[in-house]
This record gives sequence, structure tokens and C-alpha cells, in this order.
Amino acid sequence: MSDSYKVDMRKLTFREAWRWGGLPHVISLGILKLSGAERYGSNLVPGTTGIIRVDPKSVLERQHTLMSPILSELRQEGFDVAFWYRVDTIPVEKSVAVSTLNRSKDTMANVIYANSGKSEQASFGLISTAGDGSYLSTNNVRNTFNPAPQFKVVRLLNSSVSKIVETHQKRVAEMFPPAVPIPNPETLIVELQRITKDENIRRGLYVPA
Repeated sequence: MSDSYKVDMRKLTFREAWRWGGLPHVISLGILKLSGAERYGSNLVPGTTGIIRVDPKSVLERQHTLMSPILSELRQEGFDVAFWYRVDTIPVEKSVAVSTLNRSKDTMANVIYANSGKSEQASFGLISTAGDGSYLSTNNVRNTFNPAPQFKVVRLLNSSVSKIVETHQKRVAEMFPPAVPIPNPETLIVELQRITKDENIRRGLYVPA
């Protein structure tokens, strides 16, 4: 296993390019695919999975400012903060996240701050697990890679926190097999990292740095 991976931009799908930047990115990707020129993303992905827990007092004020409104609304929806952590990117100081869990323990919500160097944003997603090993995800994240087959994803861009939580809860109620309790959010996060990394290596998006 490589110590770290870089993103081969030629392996992006046009759907991913559209989410990242609309028509200009789609056109750029088409040119890149036709030319075959090598181009890699600026951030590296660690070869190992895991998180780095952090003290919220060490988080930058700007990160708090962007994340706090989402966290406040999630608390109103019945989610309690489990811990703050760094997201699995290199360099890790570009991002931070908060893991929360609802009172019934069947849904984890993660609030994520990311800084690409050109822009910064705070987003969040909810995830529940089914007894057959599949995952139900509802989020407001636009610029993400296509999910692994195990994930059933609904993206609700520009929707309120309450609307996204309501939609996810309805989806959970209809899950079959039913959702199972999440005993340890950290274990689940690491497992999701592993699945995502393995899928992106399989499709050739992640290549050794």
C-alpha cells in the first residue's frame, strides 16, 4: 500500500466534473481526456485510514464561524456532538470536521469544513447503516467523487438542515433491511474512509503519489 495517493484528474467522470464546476469543468475534463496529458489534484490522500481527534478550542475562528450555524441546527434536530476531528486529507490543517449522533443512535451527521485554497465551505451529511452492509446518505455536498456501490446517496443542495434531516429520517423509516444502531461513530467514519479509498483505487482515480 502506498503511503499516500494523488488524484488522477483524467479518471473523473463528467458527472463529477459538473458537480465540481459546471460546464467549464466538463469542457476542461473533455480536453484532458482527449489529450491524455497527466494532471493531478493538489491534495494528497493518506494511504492509511484513521482520524485525528482535536480540541475544538484549537480550531480556527473562521472554521467555527462557518460550522456553528449547522451544528446549532443539528442540536435542535436532536443530534449531540461526539467529537471534533481532522478530515483524512494532506495537509490536514486545511480541513476539520465534527461528528454528531442522534438520540436514537441510528444516524450519524458529520459537519465538514474544507478549504481548497481557492474557496472554503462548510457542509454536512447524514448516514445510516443497514443490516446488509449498505449505507444510506443524505447530504448537501456538491463537490464530491461518485460514491461506492454500497452507498445510496441523495444530495439536497441549498436545502435547510431541517429539510435534509426530515428527508433522511423518512428514508431511514423505509430502509430494508432496517437501520442498525451506530455504537461507535469513529469506527464508522474509518470504515467509510476505507470503502471510499478502495473504490477510488479500483477505478484508478487514486494513484500512488
